[in-house]
Amino acid sequence: SVKSIYASRYLKLTPGAITASSENFSGTRNATKWGTQDFIEGGGVLTQEDGKLRYSTTGAGTDNDWAARLWHGQALPYNQDWAVQVDVNVSNNNPTLSGDKMLAIGLYLHNQDDPSDAAQVSLYRDSSSRKFEAIMDVNDNELAEVTKPATSTRAAVRLRWDEAAQRLYYEYDANLSGSWTLLASKPLNAGSSNWGMKAGSSFVVGLVGESENVVIAKSDHVWLDNFKFGPLPKITTQPIDQTVSLGGTASFSVVATGATGYQWQKNGSNISGATAATYTITNAQSTDGGTYTCVVSNSGDSVTSSGAVLTVVIPPAI
Repeated sequence: SVKSIYASRYLKLTPGAITASSENFSGTRNATKWGTQDFIEGGGVLTQEDGKLRYSTTGAGTDNDWAARLWHGQALPYNQDWAVQVDVNVSNNNPTLSGDKMLAIGLYLHNQDDPSDAAQVSLYRDSSSRKFEAIMDVNDNELAEVTKPATSTRAAVRLRWDEAAQRLYYEYDANLSGSWTLLASKPLNAGSSNWGMKAGSSFVVGLVGESENVVIAKSDHVWLDNFKFGPLPKITTQPIDQTVSLGGTASFSVVATGATGYQWQKNGSNISGATAATYTITNAQSTDGGTYTCVVSNSGDSVTSSGAVLTVVIPPAI
């Protein structure tokens, strides 16, 4: 006898205007949000307990253990900006990884019209490294992964969709500070990452754990928590560079739709009291020079503006 390859059956979800939603995994599994079944390969298992969604394996570890739990509340629309994020935890010491052993945990996304188009952003660990990892499949063909070194045991990962640019962004928050770092971005309408989507298309999002050649116990603390998604504010006008004389006035502004909060930063650090759409510096000194950004937020999530550089010109001494 011979055995066929596996086939997956997906529930068709209704796309629509995105509304903010979240899950902290307290209590028992919510079948309305997550259905009743997970997608499983090999010995991968996702278990909701103690306020976490834990990844573990059953039996001896294989070279393809994998488990995914898909969100059933709605499909995420192609024609609207949104972001989806989750906290991830991968212990430094458990399980012990050597040779070709690895594990990863994070977010999964696929094209609802063609699940062979998929993306994943994870916190990954193997025998010699720990990193944030961005993966994309197009028609089941995996593109070159993008990684950045990580030291975090616990972090957050995010997938963000920009409808106007038709681009998917992979991001991470290494220390749960609320500040996102770009890992990779892929255009979904051109080139090697073209998913062939259109205005009526949509995405299905989920949570994923995977491992190779290692037995993972629930006590190894490989877990996910604080899943959420929502519509993003849209920055329509970015702040621009300013050059002022010593003692002069500089003003930075950002224009955004769907925004309820603003926080200006200098060189990545919050500026106390700078919580309006415009930030003005009077009597500028040399110490005010730097790069200014604005974190624009709403009840769902936040985006950060491009950086604007302030240059303070000091007149020559006579």
